[in-house]
Amino acid sequence: MRGSVRFLIGIAGLIAVLSSGSRVSAAPLYSADVPCLPAVVNSPDPVALSVGVEPALCRTDLTEIIASADASPGHLGVGLKDTDSGLTGLWSADASFSDDVIFSALPGQPIPDGGSIPVELNLDIAGHIAGSGSFGALVRVTGGFGNGLDFQLRIGPQDCQIVEVGATLHSALPTECSQGSGGVDGVLVTDTSLEPIDQALHLALQLEISGFANPGNFAGDFVHSLDLPSGSDIFTLPDGFTANDVDGFIVNNRLVGPPTAVPEPSSALLLVAGFAVLLTFRRRFGRTHA
Repeated sequence: MRGSVRFLIGIAGLIAVLSSGSRVSAAPLYSADVPCLPAVVNSPDPVALSVGVEPALCRTDLTEIIASADASPGHLGVGLKDTDSGLTGLWSADASFSDDVIFSALPGQPIPDGGSIPVELNLDIAGHIAGSGSFGALVRVTGGFGNGLDFQLRIGPQDCQIVEVGATLHSALPTECSQGSGGVDGVLVTDTSLEPIDQALHLALQLEISGFANPGNFAGDFVHSLDLPSGSDIFTLPDGFTANDVDGFIVNNRLVGPPTAVPEPSSALLLVAGFAVLLTFRRRFGRTHA
């Protein structure tokens, strides 16, 4: 009997080890928020929210807001449209994702003094925003490894401004920025930062559209917008270094798509298996000592 108890304790320990080892990492995490719907915060799965075209009734003074926000591996998309020409106040929609990235040296590459390398992040961005009447609207990209990135496209009836903090927009076409409208289509390159190698670094990015109409209307379309580049390097790194994320959709500094999740074994099934082994053990133990 004492041996059976010890064996049961061993099975319980094995179940705990198997269960903990099979859990999927919490990174990456996805968030989205649009008017009138509950926000989704730090979901381990990609998220997509939308509201419209019917009048949204989350506020009595709101006649119609059309909005969407989605976050998936390497992608953020946001759209926001205020179609009411009355007094509807300030509205916003945003999407974000975070992930852990590791920079490392390729085989044979010497490690630099201090163990850090210069890094730039490349982001594809495209979209347009416009309005009429008395309005103001803003598209904003924030984040990075240390939240040093803050890119803004601001528009109003009489002005348009592009603010580049911690990043520079590179575009093959002239950037549209005029009274009442603005648009971008290019690559947003963050300022060079020194990042340590062989350490998991937290990368976070957020895309937000906000605006007001008082009275007037505005529309921002960055639904197919902020992306890690596909088919080219995500990070600009020195020769002999690469980047990977802990969940496998960044491999050798390239976007390869979301990883295939491995289902977590059920604790109940593990318990059944453990008790089956215990039953077999007891039967053999009983025959041996009969």
